[in-house]
Order: sequence, then structure tokens, then C-alpha cells
Amino acid sequence: MASKLSKSGRKPGLTIEQSARCRRIVAIVAHDTGIDPDAFFAASRCGVKTAQARQLAMYLCHVLSGLTMTQVGQFFRRDRTTVAHACALIEDSRDDRMIDSRIQALEDSVANNRHASRARAHTVAGGISHGY
Repeated sequence: MASKLSKSGRKPGLTIEQSARCRRIVAIVAHDTGIDPDAFFAASRCGVKTAQARQLAMYLCHVLSGLTMTQVGQFFRRDRTTVAHACALIEDSRDDRMIDSRIQALEDSVANNRHASRARAHTVAGGISHGY
């Protein structure tokens, strides 16, 4: 089932920037876990690995983007209580040092990706404004 998108290509209730940030987080988690990004939005839970990857992405979207659990749920086509459950599971799992360091590496990757995107946008804007 296709997700509902507005005319601007984003999901209702999210700004373009918020939706783009969540898509980047899904891409980073999908790459790290080897899960197809489309599986994050499947109507079913899929397998355990897919559900865990989705929970991690939900957690990162909530924590790193400052989205409410309702907004994260809208993005992933899930209820806010599902997002709350995912966030609680991931928070609890961070008591394990190895898991915590893996999540921290993903958080760093998202932050680095954001900074790289801003630098590219700045370079492009600078190039356009200077006629390059």
C-alpha cells in the first residue's frame, strides 16, 4: 500500500525538512542493518530483524529530529503507542555497552550526514550566487 503524500511529496503533519530527515535516518539504519528501506513501512511487522530495525529508526527519528511520537508514527504509518514501545525498548537496550556504542555510531552518522548535506547546500548556493 502506498503511503499518502501531499502534493509536495511529504507525509501529512511533517514539514519537508522533517520528512527528509526521517528518510535519511531510515536510509542510514537500513544500510547498517541490511534491511530494505521499503520494509520499514510495510503494513505487517515482517521478521524480527526488520521490526528491530524499524524500532531503531523510530527511536532515532524521535530523539534526533525532536518529533513527537505521534509525528514519528505518522511517518512510519504506525500508532504513537507503537513508537512509544519502540523508544522504550531501544532506551532499555542502551544499558548494554555494545548496543549503546552501535546506537551512538548511528547517531553520529545521522549528525555527520546532516552536516554534509548542509555543506553541500551551502556550496551549491554559494556557487549559484557567485555565478560558478
